Amino acid sequence: MMHSYYFNYIEEKLNLHISHIKSRGKLNLLDENIFSEDFYQHFLNKLFGWSLVNENQQKQNVEAIDLVDRTNKLVIQVSATGTKKKIEESLGKNKIKTYSVDNYHFKFVPIVSDAGDLRGKTFSNSHNIKFNPKDDIIDVTFILKSIKSLDIDKYREIYEFIKKELGNIDESKLNSNLAEIVNILAKTDLSNFETAINTKDFEIDRKIDYNELEKARMIIEDFSIYCTLLDKKYKEFDLQGVNKSISVLLCVTEILYQCN
Repeated sequence: MMHSYYFNYIEEKLNLHISHIKSRGKLNLLDENIFSEDFYQHFLNKLFGWSLVNENQQKQNVEAIDLVDRTNKLVIQVSATGTKKKIEESLGKNKIKTYSVDNYHFKFVPIVSDAGDLRGKTFSNSHNIKFNPKDDIIDVTFILKSIKSLDIDKYREIYEFIKKELGNIDESKLNSNLAEIVNILAKTDLSNFETAINTKDFEIDRKIDYNELEKARMIIEDFSIYCTLLDKKYKEFDLQGVNKSISVLLCVTEILYQCN
């Protein structure tokens, strides 16, 4: 059935996009976060029939607000941080007060996380803007559930949009780069490698806790001594083409996502 084909494609691309943003965020490469504002502006307009505009195109870094729909009276923040604290900080910004007086509705879009656990929480809302966590936190799960209820013509419209925006990610290229770096590392002689490296400089324990990698702690700790060597190989690898090592990290992130 075409419904199933469209849904599977959309779900795969959205989740791959999330993995891409996460992996680049860990490298402090945040350009995709800026792109996501424009992506979600057009995506949510198509999905829900809204008339969102990117407020940051008019005035850079508008506090707590990225997208505005003046027809339906909506203000939306698109954020890479999906936490209760982040939402409450946004709701408490002075700019929100202006929209609250004008009877606007606040919605929050966490672009890299499932926010299901946030929908049952109570939030501090000092300016009393309209905000219902159950319906106004728009994560990828909320979006996919909304897509499942569409008719076939709307399904295809969303599919075509996702294909145009996210379909250019070449998974075969990612896999080939991963295979290539694995082969390079396999040929590296580790017998005389200097192991006296101060791994404390890399805050490995903190990063394991932050990324919820407790199950892999022993493996990470065993191989952490090779981090400088791996970094050197990545730099050599990047000389062969632009962002080749990033594509490897993206591929590994996608594999981990599928395993989880």
